[in-house]
Amino acid sequence: MIDQLKDHFIICGYGRVGHGAAEELRRAGAPFVVVDNSPERAERATLSGMLAVAADATRDETLRQVGIDRARGLVAALATDADNLFVLLSAKGLNPASTWPRAPPRKAPRKKMRRAGANSVFAPYTLTGHRLAQALLRPHVVQFLDFTTTSDFGTDIAIEQITVAGGTAAVSKTIKEMHLGRDLSVMVMAIRKNDGQMSFNPPADTAIQAGDCLIVMGRHEGLRTLEALVTLPHR
Repeated sequence: MIDQLKDHFIICGYGRVGHGAAEELRRAGAPFVVVDNSPERAERATLSGMLAVAADATRDETLRQVGIDRARGLVAALATDADNLFVLLSAKGLNPASTWPRAPPRKAPRKKMRRAGANSVFAPYTLTGHRLAQALLRPHVVQFLDFTTTSDFGTDIAIEQITVAGGTAAVSKTIKEMHLGRDLSVMVMAIRKNDGQMSFNPPADTAIQAGDCLIVMGRHEGLRTLEALVTLPHR
């Protein structure tokens, strides 16, 4: 099954952080494989219905076995900074695809991991503390974010990112002309342009161009319809 994976994610480490990442990828329906040097943790992932391998993720041979050359990205969620940095360097050498390592909230490891090629570096314990404080100070904001980013509320509302392909019906049309709110009940919250600039709450007369990444919120059905509209060639 691992040999058949393509454009998948590799999760190195199945501790608290790796487990959380795996559950989120599973909810999103994204293909992934878990690698952990503990047979017990690898078995726990397998019993949960996930693809898992009990092996040392810091070895190039292991990364090759789980399809690093075909992978879309990698999560380094191992116990130490040194191991995470080693996995990142190995992954970048075997496949320059995007990688997301996990790091503790110290500045030195963050800088080293970014220099090694990490696209994003997250400090899970800092993020948790920040989220707890926000829940005390701004509980309705946190509830709204949970409402749109988790499945705990049993809702079909979600926030997604959709990249506009060339040759589709959406290219050069304005947000108003696409009638997203009226026809799909979808709201365009932001647009990330090709040059990296982010336009928040874009006005209705904003023209959508190929390569734009739309940050949108709506029901799953409307989001799927929008994705087809901006990714399938116009006939």
